[in-house]
Amino acid sequence: MVARIASDNRHYPSSPVKFIPFIVSNRTNAFYSLAFSTIIMLLGYSGLLLRRHYSTDSYHLIDNQQAYWYLQNGRYTWWQVTMWLDQHGVNLVLDQRPLLVLAIISFTLSLTLLTLVFSYVAGLTIPLQVMSVNVALSLLFINVFVEEFMLFPEVAVSAAIGFLFVTIAATLLLKSSRWQYAIGSFACLMLALGCYQSLIGYYLAIVLVGGALKTPTIANDKKVKSVILRWIETIAIAGIAGIANIVIVKMLIKASVIIDPGRGATTNVHTMLANIIIILKYQFKLWWNADGLMAPGSMIILLCIVIIGIVMAIRLHVSLNVTELLFAAALSYAASFAVHVLERDIQLTPRSNMAFWAVQGILLATLICSLFTKHNSRQEQPVPLDKDNSNGADSQIITNNNARSMFVFISVISIFVFGITLNMQDISYDLYTSNSLDKDYALNVAARIHDYEKETGVSVKKIAIKEDAKPQQKYRSTRYYNNQLGRRIMNVDYANYQMINYLGRLQMEKIDFPSKIYKEYFNQKNWEVEDLDQQLIIKGDTAYLMLY
Repeated sequence: MVARIASDNRHYPSSPVKFIPFIVSNRTNAFYSLAFSTIIMLLGYSGLLLRRHYSTDSYHLIDNQQAYWYLQNGRYTWWQVTMWLDQHGVNLVLDQRPLLVLAIISFTLSLTLLTLVFSYVAGLTIPLQVMSVNVALSLLFINVFVEEFMLFPEVAVSAAIGFLFVTIAATLLLKSSRWQYAIGSFACLMLALGCYQSLIGYYLAIVLVGGALKTPTIANDKKVKSVILRWIETIAIAGIAGIANIVIVKMLIKASVIIDPGRGATTNVHTMLANIIIILKYQFKLWWNADGLMAPGSMIILLCIVIIGIVMAIRLHVSLNVTELLFAAALSYAASFAVHVLERDIQLTPRSNMAFWAVQGILLATLICSLFTKHNSRQEQPVPLDKDNSNGADSQIITNNNARSMFVFISVISIFVFGITLNMQDISYDLYTSNSLDKDYALNVAARIHDYEKETGVSVKKIAIKEDAKPQQKYRSTRYYNNQLGRRIMNVDYANYQMINYLGRLQMEKIDFPSKIYKEYFNQKNWEVEDLDQQLIIKGDTAYLMLY
């Protein structure tokens, strides 16, 4: 005899249940997802909320928010929002805390929405299963690359808009391929790319990799056609949006609104091939220690987690088409670096490669959904009952073993995510240390200038700044250094004098360092520590500072 009949696809809502009714009927899961997402975000970003932080651009933006480099880099949404806030007296740096709260709310809502959409597509209704998906998806927002982006306090509002709209864009297309949804998806993606172009990798990962969950719900004779059409539609929308972003920059340059930044897109084959080689070499740093932002070898753990998840899916014969999933993951992974292939001057910064984490998070979430769907359907499969019930017992043992394996798998992911939050807190404190040392350095210079003005009665109106023979780009007491992360603001030529002005309440303009002064006082000198008796010379209304 048999208990009851159920197929592997039983838990996939092929069409009868709509999204909103599904969420309403599972509102407890929606509440848990929101609460859990909030906790995860606070674990990762509370350090930035508790202490003000500053980037190499911050002091420049305190003085002047007319940041045309946003437009030069194709970030039209970011620029427009910045101009609107500036008109209303909001400074991206000075008002960083409320704007960061806005970004955290955006991340929380985005993670909650993704969790609910994935749960809907996979038909998951058990709270612990939904929360497991939530943990995996949190990697899209809780990682050291997104945090490196957020260490620029001026990006908070742009990140809030960009991440929320790329999430909406992807979930619209993931939910339906009808033309109304496609148009809405394209519009939202254009807004997101106007905040940061690397978000295109998020879009492709969510739709292509996450879309693999929809394939089991399609009739066998329509599966291949449906998958191909979904891929074409997704790639077309992403491609048109990406090209439109480039065209907008070209039009602004041609209209003389902005000047060519020299970092724009290129179609030079030689440059593109050289960029591909650089990207391939970069993979070793990426998969070893997250480009220097995590402990050596820690990324190997993530790689093992992903491989184990794929092996489990294959071994358990999940309804998910693993071949489709792997192709989608490979394409999304390649797309996460596509922006760099087209760069005239390639810059592989952590923040520009955030989509790398999106691929991992979406892939793990998709695998978890398929594993849970298989587990749920197995528990409802018909079990032949003979005299000694041996078949039923064996089946129960297999189910229990699989459940234990999944529990361990998800536990390891959770521990890894928690470890990342600790890593993020460590990075934020390290930046705070660097900011404090920069502040002390700038205040010491300003104090010397104020003392000179009191003694002589002469106002210092100009300052020339130059680095010594072997300048330090970071402070010895800080540990993280990657591109602009951890770099001394005092060594940034467009921000150091503005930091001295702002903190010291001065109004100096910066001038070129005269060769005569350099040769007379500083020629080939090198210092290992701050010594303003030797490194700062003031003559008349001009200060000359040599950075150690």
